[in-house]
Amino acid sequence: MAAADEAVRVCDGLDTTFTVVVRSLAAEALVHAGEPERGIRLTLSAAGGRKLPRLPGRRRARCWDLLACAEHRRGEPGATDGYAQLARNYVGRRPSPLRLGYAGRAEARAHGVRGNPNGSMETGAAAFAQFEARDAKLDAALTLLVVANACLDNRKPHDVPGHLNRAAELADACGCRGTAWSAELSTADLAEVRTVCPSSAGD
Repeated sequence: MAAADEAVRVCDGLDTTFTVVVRSLAAEALVHAGEPERGIRLTLSAAGGRKLPRLPGRRRARCWDLLACAEHRRGEPGATDGYAQLARNYVGRRPSPLRLGYAGRAEARAHGVRGNPNGSMETGAAAFAQFEARDAKLDAALTLLVVANACLDNRKPHDVPGHLNRAAELADACGCRGTAWSAELSTADLAEVRTVCPSSAGD
């Protein structure tokens, strides 16, 4: 968070494409550090609103995915779905493997908040495949966590342990302990789900 704040300070008063990108990356750090509201405000201010007109096209799908993540953490399902729709529509016109991955992950998150874990698993698997094919280990791990938590939120723990174990392996492979820690938290949630739904203990 301190590094994100410093990056924003350095960009203060500057108005170039590069500084817009720097601010969007700082916003990403804030969201993943537990400051979703600050991340949303910084992103929308820097990029010119929900459609991100000031952000380079190659970065928009990633940024909409981040905004969907932030709104989900704030408990705003409508906004989560709205950003997933923006990503999906944009990528439909300008597809690339990584953009498809980001849009698919945002859609997987939106399915989860709408109570559709099967849809989350389907779109999440497609997004995971795009990231894995590009050796984007961290994004692949984060995608598995999105799917796992969508299943947990909807009391569908089947296959969740496999998702979490694979996410932890990928996170460890790229040295991202924060993601591995998130996987551990989800494992604790899984134990809670099995307490509430004993019939799932053998899944």
